[in-house]
Amino acid sequence: MAARVVEDTPGTPEQRVHAVMQTFVDLVVAEPEKGKVAVMRTSGNSCLRDRRNDLIGVFADFVARE
Repeated sequence: MAARVVEDTPGTPEQRVHAVMQTFVDLVVAEPEKGKVAVMRTSGNSCLRDRRNDLIGVFADFVARE
């Protein structure tokens, strides 16, 4: 989802990062249960925790590049 948002968002690096963050916020607002799973419940499951940590790293790399 984030990759598609980046590809579809024209503008400055700041605008692209903002678009990705806004997409996540919109998801959490629209579907709070998904937000809970993405942010809180992943710590209780090692596979989900590892995936979350990987995605945080990918996002941090994206922000650093942009």
